[in-house]
Amino acid sequence: MTLEHTYPQSATNRRLIDEFPEETAFFKRTFLWSGCKDGFYVRSAYEPQTFGDVVLQKWRPFKARGRWQPLYPGLVDSLAEKHLDFDRFARFHPEKDRLHPRDDESAFWVGTMAGPTTLTHTIDIDNHAYIGWTPVPTRWHPSRTGFAPGPWSLRDLPVIRPNLSFFQMAKRVHDHFPNRIWSFSSANLGLGIWRLFRSPQQTQALYQQQARRLSIAGVPLLEHYPKPATGASLGKCHRRPCGLDSSVITPTGIITDPIEQIRWFMSPGPTPTFSQILAAYWQALDHMYTAFMACGESLAHTGLSVTLKAALVDECRKVIAQVKCWEANGCPLDEGLPEQILSNTDAETTCYVPPTSLLTNVCSLREPVVLSQAEVPDCFEQVDLPTIVNNGQWLQFIHYVVKNGIPAKDKFFEVISTLAKWFVFVEMYGDALSDIGAVLKQYVLSKHNNRVTRLNNGQITEVFGHVDRILTSVVKDESPTGLALFEDIRRRRTTGHYAEMWSFAPQIMRETTTTSSSSLSNMLLPSHLICGSLTQPPDAVTVPTKWTYEPDNTPLPDFVVERIRSAFQARNRQLRKGKDGSFPTLNAITRFFNYLFSGQKSGTRRASRELLIKMGFPTNGQRRSPIINLLVSSGLVTKGGYLSMEKSRLWTLASDIVEAIRLHRSPQSKPDCCGSQVQDALRNECIRPLGPRWVGRRG
Repeated sequence: MTLEHTYPQSATNRRLIDEFPEETAFFKRTFLWSGCKDGFYVRSAYEPQTFGDVVLQKWRPFKARGRWQPLYPGLVDSLAEKHLDFDRFARFHPEKDRLHPRDDESAFWVGTMAGPTTLTHTIDIDNHAYIGWTPVPTRWHPSRTGFAPGPWSLRDLPVIRPNLSFFQMAKRVHDHFPNRIWSFSSANLGLGIWRLFRSPQQTQALYQQQARRLSIAGVPLLEHYPKPATGASLGKCHRRPCGLDSSVITPTGIITDPIEQIRWFMSPGPTPTFSQILAAYWQALDHMYTAFMACGESLAHTGLSVTLKAALVDECRKVIAQVKCWEANGCPLDEGLPEQILSNTDAETTCYVPPTSLLTNVCSLREPVVLSQAEVPDCFEQVDLPTIVNNGQWLQFIHYVVKNGIPAKDKFFEVISTLAKWFVFVEMYGDALSDIGAVLKQYVLSKHNNRVTRLNNGQITEVFGHVDRILTSVVKDESPTGLALFEDIRRRRTTGHYAEMWSFAPQIMRETTTTSSSSLSNMLLPSHLICGSLTQPPDAVTVPTKWTYEPDNTPLPDFVVERIRSAFQARNRQLRKGKDGSFPTLNAITRFFNYLFSGQKSGTRRASRELLIKMGFPTNGQRRSPIINLLVSSGLVTKGGYLSMEKSRLWTLASDIVEAIRLHRSPQSKPDCCGSQVQDALRNECIRPLGPRWVGRRG
């Protein structure tokens, strides 16, 4: 039985929702209308898609004119059709359909967020450990079109590496959540465990109730949906079932046909036993590895030799053998693999220990060993995390950095993320993130060793904001393998397996830095004097929880103002005076230039549309865009790209503008920007006049 998605073919040119009205009506009522009706997400690949400098994340909001698109009956019909049978929708969709597939679109999924009530609850066990990709035909492939291959003839499916922890979590869910529908949520063989309700349930109450049940089951950090939104956000989306690359696991096999999957949801059969779920998983993996050996690619989408592909698949099959041994011994959940299995040396039956040295070495370590300076490994001083983990020295490294501080420059993220994992998942497990953040920020202040450039420049707020982002990322992105490992470490700590409890947080909070507070204040003093906003010593500063924009109305040099006016006059535009006698557009540009000038790299900074509006630019895009385009075309500002859909656009101020502002603000320069400082700069070609108007040279 093939595991590729099958499509019900019809002799007539009928849409799926017309040919199977009862099934598609059930799907729309249960999985689309029951969610948030104010918006939804879409997705068309298993990787972020890049278009020039723009990177589209895997899930992206469906918006119209910058706003979320609410659901309405016609749109829901198209969403169901396109999600359930993309090929048929591409062939038979109505003219001028809002979801008309682009030529480069070779797949489609829809994800919905939580509404006030729900008809479903899902536990999601993800699997994102990939070894490569397998290309598969799309609707543009010659086998379907009869023509020559096109640029979008193939799409990539992930090839996964299994691990024991994934199946241990699945076993806990299977034991504690009976009578559920088990499914493969996507091509990466993540598991979706569904429950359907006859009547609507209050989402908030259901989510809290199921969270308590997951905690009792020993998997409190597993994702489950629908997840209620917090604040003004619509929340996190969840992929709808029965779509492309989805399938349902039954006691007799795997259902891949979308309509048959819906029918199983409409009238569920018996829940498969855990052994039957594992059997379905092995079947899916066999199909995946066979396809990978035939035409697989590396993670970077480059070719792989047959020998290398065989080695990768062999490693994965050894993990499968390990899991099968675990199953044969009753699926133990507390101690992992029995000792008799680990000690078995028979080449045919021995269970493969996964390449996570941390799993065995950290758990067996009695206590961190205090190293002399001569004994410190190079990987500690270089913060080489892969080597540290492979050597089983992760905990020893934590002890080292707590005692000695940040070892090297440009290693802020590596050190703080390592400490964050320890505090979040082990030592301070269950504590508020704000408390953990306070410990990390105290560590940064007391153990930076002058190796954090932003802190040396007095940018405490930006450094603390980075700590908060790292902390959030650690909580969000930890893999199932890591969660299982940390759970085992916590259990061993509480049951007395370790001689020491390794409480580093009190040590950080009570220790004084090798650099005294006064010297820290002296180090940061110039920046404090420049910004003029800190009146207390750094260790007494209240840490803001979120960066907020404060308009900087410092007047620009006369030269820069003249450049701006000339740019507007050259394009027959005027800087109009407001009712209060000021020039609103010029004021907004002034704030914009001052904002860019004050960046960590002077003149370069990210700014979103919302931030531009806060600076005073028009809220209407049709009025704002001409102003921005004028600044760009005149060479005053360079428009960069987006880091991702969540990061704002990068802007760069022309180098001569940056130099003019720097000279204007220098204590040695005169307030008049046309004084000797600027004349010297002109002679040095930092700024040069071209023709009757000032025209800046791009940096």
